[in-house]
Amino acid sequence: MTTEHLVILCLFGWIPITALGSLIKTMRGGGGKAGKLNAKQADAMQLELQSLRAELDKLRDTSTGFDISFDKRLSELELQARLARLKNIEANQGQQQTNHR
Repeated sequence: MTTEHLVILCLFGWIPITALGSLIKTMRGGGGKAGKLNAKQADAMQLELQSLRAELDKLRDTSTGFDISFDKRLSELELQARLARLKNIEANQGQQQTNHR
């Protein structure tokens, strides 16, 4: 799974979790006898919601780790490119000085 997929999952993963939490609260409190949950069903849904939140937190941590690794590697590549340019400039300047003598 790529970082983009994880970011999308993290961003849009909260929508169903939030909706499920809202649904639990609504079903616990109203809708007549047909709309009410018994305690076991409500607790099972609450546990599932907590499990989904924990999984989403884990995915967010993983995607953050990927972002940090990617940024670190990109910085290393940029530094290597800068050092290569500096060496090239120094080599060209040294060559120009020997040509002028």
